[in-house]
Amino acid sequence: MAVTGAADRKRPDGAPLRRGGSARRPGGPAQFHAARGAVRCRSVPFGAVRYRSVPFRPASPPPPPGPATARPALRVRWGVSASVGKACTLGGAESSSRCRPSGRRQRRRFPPRRRPDPRRGQPVVRRRPAVTVSAALAAAALVFTAGCSSDGGGAGGAAGSASPTSEGSSTPSASPSPAPAKGSAKVTGTVATGLDTPWGLAPLSGGDLLVSSRDSGKILRVDAGSGKKTEAGTVPGVAAEGEGGLLGIAVPDDGEKMIYAYLTTASDNRIVRMLYSPDRPAGKQLGAVDTVLRGIPRGTIHNGGRIAFGPDGDLYAGTGDSGREGLSQDRDSLGGKILRMTEDGEPAKGNPDPGSVVYSWGHRNVQGLAWDAQGRLWASEFGQHTWDELNLIEKGGNYGWPEAEGRDGSGGEFTAPVEQWRTDQASPSGIAVAKGSVWMAGLRGERLWRIPLDGARPAADPQAFLEGEYGRLRTVVATDDGDLWVVTSETDGRGSPDGDDDRILRLEVS
Repeated sequence: MAVTGAADRKRPDGAPLRRGGSARRPGGPAQFHAARGAVRCRSVPFGAVRYRSVPFRPASPPPPPGPATARPALRVRWGVSASVGKACTLGGAESSSRCRPSGRRQRRRFPPRRRPDPRRGQPVVRRRPAVTVSAALAAAALVFTAGCSSDGGGAGGAAGSASPTSEGSSTPSASPSPAPAKGSAKVTGTVATGLDTPWGLAPLSGGDLLVSSRDSGKILRVDAGSGKKTEAGTVPGVAAEGEGGLLGIAVPDDGEKMIYAYLTTASDNRIVRMLYSPDRPAGKQLGAVDTVLRGIPRGTIHNGGRIAFGPDGDLYAGTGDSGREGLSQDRDSLGGKILRMTEDGEPAKGNPDPGSVVYSWGHRNVQGLAWDAQGRLWASEFGQHTWDELNLIEKGGNYGWPEAEGRDGSGGEFTAPVEQWRTDQASPSGIAVAKGSVWMAGLRGERLWRIPLDGARPAADPQAFLEGEYGRLRTVVATDDGDLWVVTSETDGRGSPDGDDDRILRLEVS
């Protein structure tokens, strides 16, 4: 039997084994090197960490650097434990698969060096720092806070929160520049004539109009192009008396299948809704009445009656004190208030009292509601003998009646009006916001008032139009293009109607 000495032993790659080693484990300080880019392995002194070798695989030459193959060099460091494998230094990123740790700890990758790799000629690639979850949440909170700190509120138009920063409002638009001190209003056409005690007006998406008749209890559809009137139906239960009857109407923004109406019955004022089916025969287009809210005090005077949907989707209603002044300051009464509710008549989220539909109080007789482009709610109100008012409504605001009328006597205890008029100049009913101004219809004043706005205050003195030309003016509604529809009120028992009264006028304003 031939005896093989240590000098005749071979390494796994066929090379002679140097002294101090074996076929399984290179020993002592022996070192070996592969081709360029291969793994360099070193032994360590006895008593240090124990290592386990891995099979040797010669490295293939690295590809030449170029635009298509250039890659940033990575420095890879292995964690060390009691059973970690040989210490390894990589000659390039492509050698990472040739050195594997035998311990549990995972490798950690470090950002590339700030200068080019001298061995590879590769450009430095700086990695973008990772965004932590906490940083992302902080940034989102900052954006949300900035978006919610506007002094405006939601979108303008039909309805919204009564305060500049209301719950549920849509995203507020940027504050516009002040309206010009002087404007204009020109009647460009008569949409309809021969209406009987018209009161509420609700535009439809196709351009037609729904108009309510206070005394007859009927709802008519008016073709905006031809002026043709079609009876939708009669609202049952209307008890017209004095200023009471079928008053305001509104259509939700999310569809035209329902009509909401404010009406006087034999026992109270209430808000109802009906299914509207315009494809049915004339006079039979209204469905059964569903009561949304009941119990609003009624009387021969001061029934309020204006309703509108806000930009927050909630339904608002202006009520009167029905001739009993003490109701306006009674928080448990629905008289002399502005109400805010859901479509089903429940208290809207964010009301001053979560269990009540009351939004503001201390009102005498609210007949006009409109929202500006910043979501602020404006309301017109009849005074008694001295001052009529235009108010900016705030959630939970007390507007003083019967303790205060106009700006006189408020003394800081009540919310003062933004603008006021003598009662013979206004006696206001409906209002609208168009071209940066509040437009207010006057009954006794028989004129259309323009109040230019600079944010939440008047930009100039009010300006009057149509004075004495069309008699008493009941309702004003903004068109989609920023002009106005105006409804006259000569047949309400206090005017002097002629053969064409009452009418719906189309106005061009600026």
